[in-house]
Amino acid sequence: MLRIIRSPRVLLLVLLAVTPPGVAGCQGSTAPSTPPAPNVTPTPPKNRSTSTVSMTATNWFFEIQPLQADGKAGTEEVVELGRKLFSGMSKDPKTLELLKRLNGDKPVELVVVPSQQAEEKAMEGPPSEGFTAVVRVTEGRLDQKHSPPGGLRFDVAAVSCTTRKDWDGSSDKLVEELTAASKGPVDPFSLALAMEDYVARHAPGWTVRSSWSFRGFGATLPASVEEQRKDLERWAQEYARRAHEFYEKVK
Repeated sequence: MLRIIRSPRVLLLVLLAVTPPGVAGCQGSTAPSTPPAPNVTPTPPKNRSTSTVSMTATNWFFEIQPLQADGKAGTEEVVELGRKLFSGMSKDPKTLELLKRLNGDKPVELVVVPSQQAEEKAMEGPPSEGFTAVVRVTEGRLDQKHSPPGGLRFDVAAVSCTTRKDWDGSSDKLVEELTAASKGPVDPFSLALAMEDYVARHAPGWTVRSSWSFRGFGATLPASVEEQRKDLERWAQEYARRAHEFYEKVK
C-alpha cells in the first residue's frame, strides 16, 4: 500500500510492508537477525527542526499466545489485557523507558488513538514537545473467529511511528538506506518488542505475535519464562545498538 504522508515542510512517500509469516527470529542462543522494515523514502527536508520520517500500517493485528501450547483458552484477565494493551503500555514507566532505550535513549511518546479516528489526521503529525518520536496506535478489538487455538487475536485499525530528525539534506540517502535495513529510527518492530515485554511482565507464561513481529509467526517460542526474558533482553540490546549507530551516523 502506497500512502502519502504530509508533515510540516516535508512530503514523504511511504511504501507499507508487513513482515511475512515465518520470518526467522532469535532462538536459543542464536543472535537476532536483522528483520525487514518498511521502505521509507524521505524527500530532502528544507528545515532541520521540523523534518520527520513516518511509517504507517492499517488493518494490523496481534495475537496473545501461551508459551506452552496446552490448548487452553485465554483467561478473562488475559482477554482484558489484550483489549487495553496499548492504554496500559502508555501509562507504564517500564514500557516508556524501554521504548526510549530502543530509540537510542531518546524519549518516545506512546499515544492511543480512538479507532474511529484511525483514518484521520490523528495518526499524523510530529511528536509533542520534549519527545524525539511518537508511536500512535488504536486499541485492539478481539477477533474470536480468527483467534488461534489457545490464543487470542486482536485487530488493530492503524499504527504509525513518526520521528523528528534534525538532519540536513546531505543525510537523506543514508537515512533512507538505514531505515530500509531496519537500522533507522523507532519503528513498529520496536513497538512489537515493547508489547511482548509488557505482556511477559503482566501475564507470565504468555507472549505476543503480530504482523510486525520482530520474530515472525513461524519462529519457535521460548521454552520458558526465563528463556523469554533472556531472549527479549538480547533483542533489546540489538535494537538499542542499532538506534545508537543510526543517530551517530546522521548527526
